[in-house]
Amino acid sequence: MKLVTLLPALALSGCIVFPIPVPEKPSVPQQIYGKWQITELNSQAVRKPDAVLTLNSSDSSFHARTDCNNLFGQYSATADKKLHFKDVASTLKSCPDRRIEELLGSVLPKVDSYRFNNRHIEMLDKQGRVVLQGQRPSAE
Repeated sequence: MKLVTLLPALALSGCIVFPIPVPEKPSVPQQIYGKWQITELNSQAVRKPDAVLTLNSSDSSFHARTDCNNLFGQYSATADKKLHFKDVASTLKSCPDRRIEELLGSVLPKVDSYRFNNRHIEMLDKQGRVVLQGQRPSAE
């Protein structure tokens, strides 16, 4: 009888425990990451479904598609909703209309923070003005 109660303890004592690494939780809420269809830049409506800003959580990089060129660089975001874009660069294709990408290229370095307004993200400058508004693309 004593042998039966000792068997589970003996079986478990031979097991080796390996720690399983748990990925560190990002300090920024997950909803900021991913694709955002740009709907407004500096209070001007953007009616181009291809105009998309993507924030990558894995390496703090971003890229943006416009109707012709692409913008890319790095960003930093914090849990207190501070957001900064740096090293903003662009491809330089010759395009008939570059207004959106030029405006986006001038707006991104001015972003200081963000907030959510229903299903939209609003990126604000230091004065608290909305300089970029986006929504999740309908495919997501």
